[in-house]
Amino acid sequence: MSDKPVSGLKRNHNSSIKDKFLWNRNRRGAQSLKSRSSTKDADKQISKFNASSPDLFSLNAMSNKYNVFSGGYVKVHVLSEMSNMNIFEKLLHHTRSLKQWEIHDISLEQDEIVSKMPTGIFSTPLPYSSILGVMSVDLTREPINCVKIVTSSCTYLLQAPNAYQRDRWFYSIEWKMNVHKYRMKLYNSVKPEALLYELKVLVSLTVDCPLYIDDTHQVLLDIVSCLLSQKSEAMSNVSHEELITALAPLVDQNQPSLEICNFFSKHCRQSPRSIIVIDMFTPIVQRILKHNVDFGKSTWLRTFVVEYIQALNCQNNGIESVRTFIRSVHGPLSQCPHPRILNNLVAVCLSAIYQCFSTEGASGEKFNALKHKRTKTPVATAVSPVNEHTKNNLNNHVQAIATDVKNTKNSLQENLNKQLQQKEQQNSDAKPLNNSKQNRADLNLKESYTAKLNKLDEGNKHEMADENYQVVVLFVEVLKEISKILDWCPGLASLLQPLPFPDESMTNLQFTRLMYPVIERFAEDDRESVVKCLLYSREDKDGWLQVYSPGGSACEDNGKLFSKMTEALLKPGMQTGKLKKFLATLAKTHLQVVVMLALRENEVMIKVLRDMLQMGILTDEQEQLRVVSALRCTPSGKEMYEELKSLLMVLTQKKGPKAFTLAPNSTDSDLRTLFGTGSWGSLEHLDLSFTHVTSASVDVLRYLPNLRHLNLWATQIDDKGLRAICDYLDLESLNLCETRVTNEGILCLEVMTKLEYLNLNSTELNSETFLHLKKKLPNLLEVDINYTDALAEL
Repeated sequence: MSDKPVSGLKRNHNSSIKDKFLWNRNRRGAQSLKSRSSTKDADKQISKFNASSPDLFSLNAMSNKYNVFSGGYVKVHVLSEMSNMNIFEKLLHHTRSLKQWEIHDISLEQDEIVSKMPTGIFSTPLPYSSILGVMSVDLTREPINCVKIVTSSCTYLLQAPNAYQRDRWFYSIEWKMNVHKYRMKLYNSVKPEALLYELKVLVSLTVDCPLYIDDTHQVLLDIVSCLLSQKSEAMSNVSHEELITALAPLVDQNQPSLEICNFFSKHCRQSPRSIIVIDMFTPIVQRILKHNVDFGKSTWLRTFVVEYIQALNCQNNGIESVRTFIRSVHGPLSQCPHPRILNNLVAVCLSAIYQCFSTEGASGEKFNALKHKRTKTPVATAVSPVNEHTKNNLNNHVQAIATDVKNTKNSLQENLNKQLQQKEQQNSDAKPLNNSKQNRADLNLKESYTAKLNKLDEGNKHEMADENYQVVVLFVEVLKEISKILDWCPGLASLLQPLPFPDESMTNLQFTRLMYPVIERFAEDDRESVVKCLLYSREDKDGWLQVYSPGGSACEDNGKLFSKMTEALLKPGMQTGKLKKFLATLAKTHLQVVVMLALRENEVMIKVLRDMLQMGILTDEQEQLRVVSALRCTPSGKEMYEELKSLLMVLTQKKGPKAFTLAPNSTDSDLRTLFGTGSWGSLEHLDLSFTHVTSASVDVLRYLPNLRHLNLWATQIDDKGLRAICDYLDLESLNLCETRVTNEGILCLEVMTKLEYLNLNSTELNSETFLHLKKKLPNLLEVDINYTDALAEL
């Protein structure tokens, strides 16, 4: 290879380390040249090298950052003015001064340098106004690492232990001097142009100095806050955009103060379409949302964010600008890296909505009279009247109801056997039921509840002012956009579960219409953490299910959203271990609503009525008659009722075997056909191992009242089927070996508190799920976890 010179363009001459090295090499070369040549030529060469080499001190300053010194111990020496001394006096002073060093605990105050030990050299404070200059001194002999402070009367030397501490003292004192100097100029200035100029110079000095932002910028923000409060008239004449541009470097890394936030909010209100809103305020608001901990302690920040979002809505893109901002705050990842943003955004929305309704409430006594406590009370039905065809079906099937109740009395309520027989005899001798006043009140649902169907709350008549309504629309739209983000939806649902809105808003149709898409999105979510938030947060409080139930003031869709929420809450696993309690609560507070929706052929409500009958929730005879009549009035309801009746007659009779094993390779249809014949009410042990039974068969298994031991080894049962088993059965032993269940489904077993034997061999069980189950199942005696990750991890 031939040795070719390397081009100088390919070398990195910007490295500070390399510059220091070259400067030291040139200095040594100059010193060597000086020793070999004449003094005149050497001085020229040194000057040439110094002109082409960077200053070592400036290189250190560019590469280092320092904290502001508030105070500390330092050696201090004073050099008196020697211009009036003769040679002998100067020589004597120099000889004595070398020994006159004192140690002081110096503090850099706002206006002066003070020693905490006011004796000797620092017996009186040293004001910044008396300092003519300050410089860093690096001598090759003692004393070294000094900071030189020059005043009109003397010169102070502050000796630091090392070069880093010396530079820290130097930059701290220099910055304190500049702040004091420009603070006095700003406080004494009257002209707006002078104020703005001095402020820009001070900001520039602060940004360029090698001190950390956290130590310097807050001081300037305090100065600006004082100016905005004390010189409001002069500052009002300053161009808002120029002032905000000057302050932008300071608030990028610090939260603005009360006065600055008020100033920013004023600009958002007065000039919402200003380019400053997008360019300057966006990073400030993003930092507030990311790092703010409690808006209750800094309400001015929340007010500023509210005004900023309203200003965004005034841009050319309108609400699309707000949506873009929400997505940008979340970030491009699937998970937002800043957990505080969601809580802060929701707090901002709630604050704006509360402010609008408080303004509405203060506008008149009529709106204030509508306030009431949202306590759980039975809901009055407000469903539209059933049609004439439905009414005729009710009357035509009245005679058959008593017979159906008699045939299914053992499954519905065994302890009312004699009462049902007596009721049947009374009905056979009486006049037609549609002519009986008492029975009409129970069975003819149309005439019984027509008076309550269209009652609306008086608060619905109140409409918000257009200005307040537009604000509410904007911030509900923010909530809607948050609900579209996958990882934010569970958190939003949890925050909105206790209905954190003004009481007046729950009776205002304008507001409930706006919130409808948000709650509908919660109902359409498949995650348990989201769906469960549709219920009340406490027993004595309403939830979204009650707010949008037919009969409530917010229901305008004839129960569509109510049905969707109920369907979501009844999905397998959503009410694991609490299904019967949920249905009992629904029967207690919304039975009339459920019956009316079932009469309108709502499939969800028909299934709800069927489950109420199957689980024996309805203890009142009249309620049972009402539910049976409602089921028989629709084709699908009649089909479900007939199937339920036949299954209950077969599966609940106290006859048949106590143990049964299904043949291998049997299917769901085989199991359903088998259970459709004979009596299975006494079955306690059921072995379905090595069959092709899937989760669909759980709909049959749930009707077995005495089933205690279930073997599902090598079946096709998955998490959906396991959740349904946990909802309807209370087992003592369960074999899930080689099934398709996962850790998510296995966690549902925690509600089976009577479980004594559990086989999870060859499943996806991990150690975390296994340890959780052991804590939740106190009666568990034996568990098989062979060939699982849990065994390997433990």
